[in-house]
Amino acid sequence: YQYIDVQTNPNWLCFTALEDNSSITFDMNVGTSDDYFYTLDTVHAYNWDGSTINLDEGESVYVFGAIEPTANTRLGQFRMTGTISASGDITSLFNKVGGEYNGYIYSYTFNQLFMDCISLVKAPNIDCVTTSNIPDWGQQYAIHIFDKMFYNTGLTEIPRLPHITQSIDNQLYMFDNMFGNCQSLTDVDLSYIDYTYWLACESDGIFNGCQNITHIELPSLRQVTMAYQFKRTFKGTTGLESVDLSHLEYAPSPSYCMEE
Repeated sequence: YQYIDVQTNPNWLCFTALEDNSSITFDMNVGTSDDYFYTLDTVHAYNWDGSTINLDEGESVYVFGAIEPTANTRLGQFRMTGTISASGDITSLFNKVGGEYNGYIYSYTFNQLFMDCISLVKAPNIDCVTTSNIPDWGQQYAIHIFDKMFYNTGLTEIPRLPHITQSIDNQLYMFDNMFGNCQSLTDVDLSYIDYTYWLACESDGIFNGCQNITHIELPSLRQVTMAYQFKRTFKGTTGLESVDLSHLEYAPSPSYCMEE
């Protein structure tokens, strides 16, 4: 093991078991065991090759790294068993000393990161991703950053989305299918969203296949600038009973939001 020099409150990515015989594994697509670390006590850190870490109820493991994201390259994919609650900043995978991450995050970085983790019932912080992390070099560097990030997980609520204030073109399709097929979602609160960013989707909606969502709360004091910002946003939410668009200046029709 090694001691890690960290900030006072590093807010590392953390996984806590909610039942015995839980586990996490990481299939890394970028980097090696020299680039990832884990600790069970926040004092002694070990290099991690992604192999299975077993946890009983109440036990936690902290994961962090020193990866430099690369355009159009997925980090990898977590696997889980049991019941797992996540916390801490997702950007600690790039910033082992903790605190604010000041580097760039590119297209597909978090693509499929927790896909098929049915055991995951609570997501880590992703609103630690900020405008300064998104390179303003054209749309291709921002699309699909969060594509399928939590697809087919056991989340009972969605995490707070990042507040990205880049140009609209640079945010297009960032959230495609992000929470697709999450059948434990029933009520979604997006009331905090600032409509400087889009929830438009290229092919599949952000909640595509979430058949048990019955209500989506949108902000009442903000206005969209273009109806296209909602294209396909609610596609596949077949159980949706209510979503109020009437207060929006350029409100799209419900059918436009659910377009196939």
